[in-house]
Amino acid sequence: MTTLLAILLAVDAILHGVIIARFGVKGNEPPLVFGLAYAALTVAIFLGIPYALWAVLFVTLVGLVGLTVAYKNISHEKTVERVIWVLNVVIILFASFILFAR
Repeated sequence: MTTLLAILLAVDAILHGVIIARFGVKGNEPPLVFGLAYAALTVAIFLGIPYALWAVLFVTLVGLVGLTVAYKNISHEKTVERVIWVLNVVIILFASFILFAR
């Protein structure tokens, strides 16, 4: 179960990297920071570090709220952001399931 979560986090990190690759770092610092955070969380989940699932929930929730608030102000094409938003919801639901339904 945690392997699937780690794969979802890795895809999220890659999508954040796509934003940086397409539009540059200037003006896209939050996606850069969150992309690095998701990459670190991927490694933490694979290694089974304690409280990594809680960190996933916290970081993903903050990222989801931030993306929702900033969505109207994004000046470039938003398809990747839409995919990230949906993926973040899936990650939150999946991490919650692992934490609370197990």
